[in-house]
Order: sequence, then C-alpha cells, then structure tokens
Amino acid sequence: MQENAEELPAADHTGLSVGVLSGVQTTAQSVALIGPSLGAASLIPLAFANSAGAGWLTVLLGALIMVALACVISVLAVRHVSMGGIYTLIAKGLGPMGGLVAAATMILIALASVCVDVMAVGPAFAQFLASAFSIGHSSRAEVLVIDFGMLFLAWLITTRGIGLSTHVLLVLELVSMTLICVLLAIVLVQHGHIFDSTQLKLKGATVHGVIVGLTILIFAFGGFESAANLGVEAKRPRVAVPLAMIGSVAVVGVFFTINAYIQILGFEGTGLKIASQAVPLGALASHYGVSWLGNLVLLGVSVSWFSVLCAQMNYAPRLLVAMSGERVVPNWLGRTHPRTGVPYSAILFWTTIWTAIVAYFAVADVNLDQALAYLGTFAGYAVALLYLAAAVAGVGFAIRHRWINVWFIVAAVISGAAMLVTYWYAFNPIPAHPGNLYAYGFWAFCGCLLVACVAARMWAPDWLRRMGTLEVKKGDSEMVHIAQSTV
Repeated sequence: MQENAEELPAADHTGLSVGVLSGVQTTAQSVALIGPSLGAASLIPLAFANSAGAGWLTVLLGALIMVALACVISVLAVRHVSMGGIYTLIAKGLGPMGGLVAAATMILIALASVCVDVMAVGPAFAQFLASAFSIGHSSRAEVLVIDFGMLFLAWLITTRGIGLSTHVLLVLELVSMTLICVLLAIVLVQHGHIFDSTQLKLKGATVHGVIVGLTILIFAFGGFESAANLGVEAKRPRVAVPLAMIGSVAVVGVFFTINAYIQILGFEGTGLKIASQAVPLGALASHYGVSWLGNLVLLGVSVSWFSVLCAQMNYAPRLLVAMSGERVVPNWLGRTHPRTGVPYSAILFWTTIWTAIVAYFAVADVNLDQALAYLGTFAGYAVALLYLAAAVAGVGFAIRHRWINVWFIVAAVISGAAMLVTYWYAFNPIPAHPGNLYAYGFWAFCGCLLVACVAARMWAPDWLRRMGTLEVKKGDSEMVHIAQSTV
C-alpha cells in the first residue's frame, strides 16, 4: 500500500527554523565537520609515510576525488532539499533500501566518530595546558573531566540555536586555520627557498604508496556533506548547500596541499622525520624558534576537535528529525523548541548515548588512546560505505531519471571506485589484533544491514517506503511545501 503525500508533513513544518542561515554559515558546518586543522596536524604525516616525496600530490589527488563526489551529491542536493541530508539524497537514487543503508550507516558514524571527538579533545587541550602553562599532568582523570566538560559545552551551544552554533564553528575554524597558516609562513620564510626538488620530482614515491596515502586522505574529508542537513534552515538551499559542499572540499583541499608541501619542506635538513613526529607542527615551531606559536597551534587543534564535536551535534540530530517526520522513528525524536527551532529532543538523545559510551570506556579502564584509534578506524570504514552508496546513488539517479551526463557519470564512477580501493587496502591484509576485531565488526554490521533490508522489504514494506521521502521545495523567491510521495 502506497503512502499518500498528504500523510507526511512538509520538511519545513517540522519546527526547524526556516531560511535563517547564510551561505557562509552553511559552509561553516561542512568545513567544521571536516576539521581541516586536525587533518593538517595529524594526517599529513601519515600520508607522507606512505607516499614519500609525492605527499603533496597524494593530497591533491585525494582532494580532486572528493570534489568529484561532492559534485555528484550536489546534483541531487539541487533537486531535493531536506534536513535528512545525504540520507534523503541516497534514497532518491537508490530508493528506500538505499535510504535504510544510508540511515544505518550515518547512525553508526555518529556513534563512533563523536566518541572519538569527545575522547580526543581532552588529551589535546590537556597537552596544551601542560605545554603552555605547566598546568596539570594530562592524567586520565584530568583528561576525562575535560572530555565531559567539552561535551556539555557543545550541547549548551547547539541547543541555543543553529545560528549561534554555526557562528561559533566559523570563528573556531578560522582561528585554528589562521594559526597554522602563520606557522607555515614563518617556516617558509626562515627555510629560505620555496622549491623542493625532492617533492617536485616525486623522489621515492611509488604508485602503491600514493594509493595507500589516498585512502588516508579520503577519510580526512569526511563530513563535507553535512551542509545538506541544513537544507531547511539555509537561505536559498539549492545554491547554498551545493556551494558549501564543493567549496568546503576545494578550500580544505588547497589548505591540505599547502600544508603537505610546506611541512615536508620544513623538515628538510632538520634531522627529524615528519612521519615519526606525534605533533609535527609543534616540532616545526620549536625548530624554527617559535615554540610559543607551537603552543597556539596546539590550542587551535584542541579548538578544532571541539568544533568538530559541535558540528556533529548539528548533523546527527537532524537525521532523526527527518526520520521522525517520516514516521520511521518515534515522533518524540523530532520535537523542536518553539522559539529557537532547535531539535532539542534528538540532541539530548544523542548526547546521552555519547556520554554513556565514553563513561563506559572510562570506568572499564580501557586504554583511551587505543580506543580512540580503533573507533576512528571503524568510523572510517562506515564513512567509505556512506560515500560509496552516494556514488552509486548518483548513477542510480541518472538512470531512473534518464539524465545521462558524461561528467556526472565519470565523477560518480571515479569517486565510487576510490571507495572500493580504500576497502581493498584497508582489509588486505587484515589488520593485526585487536584491529581485526573492528574489521570483523564492520563486516558483521554490513551483514546485519543486508538482512535488515530483506526483512524490511518482506515484513515492513510500508515502513520502508517512507524512508527518504520527507523534503521541501524552495525556489529563490518563494517556498512551496510538499511531502514527496513515495515511489
């Protein structure tokens, strides 16, 4: 039995604030969830360790792949506006089953990645306090107090309104990226020359190393699509959301490429190896006589972790609001504040779960560094699955609507193939114990998801049909309310 369009509310009737975010604020969401300062501080050395002199090229290729994926998703985002984001867009290309896969994967990402954010912000900020002011000893108790304090502060900011939240994200990321750029400028000036023959000639690079480095860089761009979850709240979303997704990947890609080149150049002749540095930007600051700036960069990294945490609190709850409006999850998860338009019920739901998981790690005496690393890897597996589904959905959308565009198909195929290559290098060989347990856990998740799709198709077809159907059509000068009828 097919649902009638009138039985579902229009997306902008869910209580969220309509058309309150500028294009810059919408872009801030995507940039913040990518966390460019984090990638510059930690992922560049990992990419270099595999790709050697082709570090900058690896970063550039990774950025181009993600721009291609952003273009694919943007084509769908121009046509479909919702707070469901990529969940809704994948459903438009692959149907309700695609929506189920996307929703489950986004929930898994939210569970794993936010716990990583919470457990990472504490050590980073504790390290800054110890390094800059000799405050504390970065003990487990101190780190956990900071972790939970930052989680509470993020909840406080996001529940005050999406406008305030995105303003905070914008300021935090600008400050963090600016500090890193100042350090890079100092390194470049003191180093004495710009051209590095080792890098320009790709000395020591191999195709295998570049591909392995690419798999790391793809994860560095995770979260760029989160602007699509602000479709209802953004002004002119059919313009703002695509520009936010493509623009964030492009800007961060340039930032990463510059970082890769100058960081590797800066370590030339120092006797230090970038791949062996826990905090390469801090090591550069010390070597070039600006240790104080290294402390500020460390503060910027801490701020960036917090910014990612706030961005996740905007991202994950709006998925539940969309699914609540479709009557896929309980109605109470879609409740919004009548004055601020904030989905307070979903935010509280997620915050409670994240607090419980991190508290478990704390009381279970788990090694927090190892838990952070393995959860991050697990989240990376899920991000690749979500982006693979998005690439396939792009092809499915083109076929279903008989919209054959060569560049679009090529972009979808390239980005999808990149995700498959990522899996090949992630699972071949299988990670050593206990990393193999997370790989097996991800495979188990995929198996359960396949079973869930079949079971929903057989025993809950009406529930399944409602997935990814809630949206709103906005024109440049007026808004037409609709609830998309199911296919």
